[in-house]
Amino acid sequence: MNGDAHPSSVTVYATRHARALTEAGSSDSVPGGQPVYLVVTRGHFLCYPCVSAGPTGAGTTPKPPKVDVIWSVDARGTLAGLDDGLGYSKNLRTDKLGPGLHVNLG
Repeated sequence: MNGDAHPSSVTVYATRHARALTEAGSSDSVPGGQPVYLVVTRGHFLCYPCVSAGPTGAGTTPKPPKVDVIWSVDARGTLAGLDDGLGYSKNLRTDKLGPGLHVNLG
């Protein structure tokens, strides 16, 4: 992942692992209720390995679109990363997680 050196904001939600994946719009699922922090960083990010070959292997790299970097982090003291991905704000359903802790960066 690469892209925005100056993301616009970060919001952190305290939730459970399975719910974090669901509300982040992931099709992945995990069993159990491990406590996690869902971290949403808003900005212009791009997964270069995902697009570097281009649709026909042309080696083109498009301008980073406005997408979010989404992480779930172990909340049991280690803060180890559990999941990460890129997503569009319209796919996030974080309103179901409460207000979260929001920090404007830009």
